[in-house]
Amino acid sequence: MQYDSMLNDWNKVMTATAELTDKDANRFLRRLFDSVESDQQFFKYLNVASRGLCVKGSWTDHSILRPQTKAGWTIHVTLKGSGYYNCVRTTLQTQPDDILLFSPTAYLAVRRAGDCDQWLYSWVTFQDEGGIKDMLNWPEIASGIHHIRKAKAVNQCTLVKKECNELRG
Repeated sequence: MQYDSMLNDWNKVMTATAELTDKDANRFLRRLFDSVESDQQFFKYLNVASRGLCVKGSWTDHSILRPQTKAGWTIHVTLKGSGYYNCVRTTLQTQPDDILLFSPTAYLAVRRAGDCDQWLYSWVTFQDEGGIKDMLNWPEIASGIHHIRKAKAVNQCTLVKKECNELRG
């Protein structure tokens, strides 16, 4: 596991009597966040929403790698800047208003795109008990990874709302 290797590598730095420099602290935090491969221990059975801000050169400028099954479905919405997604056999560089939907089994590898200084995105991890993938019908760009732009998503949500109202009678 990356986490154990990271702790062994940093043990000398953290137990030294000299003060920890800002540069070393930033490197440690980036490596710590890079080492988390599973979200199961954090999000199991919960619906969680937050924002991510990756700023070039800061401790927030880390990659996210989740190769294992996740605790639920995840949506990422790029708000500002650009994110870079490795989707195994394809890559995607997002722009503001890009929305990605990840199934629990999708390979998730993401970081700030190299050509921007910061990337702001919102994310939600949730449990799907109603067949959201089928209801949304977004294009699948890789196994378990779906992508759409905000304008198309708004149009689809309007159609879904109309269908739900018609079903209610």
